[in-house]
Amino acid sequence: MKIKHRLLLAVATLATVSSSASVVVRLAPGGIVIHCDTPNLNVTLDWPRMRGDDGERVAKVEALGDREASLSYTSGTKLVLSLSEDGSLSLHAEGGTVSDRDKGILFTLGIPTDLARRGIRWAFDDAEARPLPAEKLADAFLWRADAEALKLTDAEGRGVSIGIPRSWVQLQDNRHWNNNQSFLMKSFGDLPRDGRRSFAIRALGEGGSLQIGTATPLDPHAYRPYPEPKEELWPGHGPIRTFGWQDGIRRRYHARRLQDESAVFFIRVWQR
Repeated sequence: MKIKHRLLLAVATLATVSSSASVVVRLAPGGIVIHCDTPNLNVTLDWPRMRGDDGERVAKVEALGDREASLSYTSGTKLVLSLSEDGSLSLHAEGGTVSDRDKGILFTLGIPTDLARRGIRWAFDDAEARPLPAEKLADAFLWRADAEALKLTDAEGRGVSIGIPRSWVQLQDNRHWNNNQSFLMKSFGDLPRDGRRSFAIRALGEGGSLQIGTATPLDPHAYRPYPEPKEELWPGHGPIRTFGWQDGIRRRYHARRLQDESAVFFIRVWQR
């Protein structure tokens, strides 16, 4: 009987340990990958974009290690992102200053809609956590206000806090734009001339832990974003006009390039 009691105590202890959130953060070609095991979720904080009067600029990853990434932009700005053991992140401009063309910084993070079906909750800063809506609501925007951290948790408060430099943030339901795969967080922040911004990723819940994973190596055949719509960057006569939504479509084509090899496709061209 004593042995049985000891076994029951051991099982109960293991259950308690396994119920705490364990978060792994690693750098990857597409951004900062965040995995949490309790609740089970995977999201990526995309590399920051530069914003200016002449549009947005996506990052090109020049170098990538376990604790640091070097990013460049067509404006001439170069940023270095550093990741510490405790999940703290910092940005600064290589050379001490960013381009005059870059006025602000944009962070984005997609949240799979299947997390709503699993009862995952969201909150910004100290606001009350609310379940991600399983069905599309009347308002496309769940949040539009200043914030500095998005929390994704289960009903017991276990999960992850994803910090962003304090800024104006919106959380939108992409199902309003016929994208049934995700919610999307956008953080529109100011950009100091030295490019310095800091934020942090934290495990939430009693006993939660965080560790830094091994960076994903750069792929020489990785997706390359469209150049800026400048005449000198495009062959032929004059620039081709591009829109922000085209980037997502082009990424999907790139992801399927091996499966669709030798496929026949048609292109429709509009000319004015």
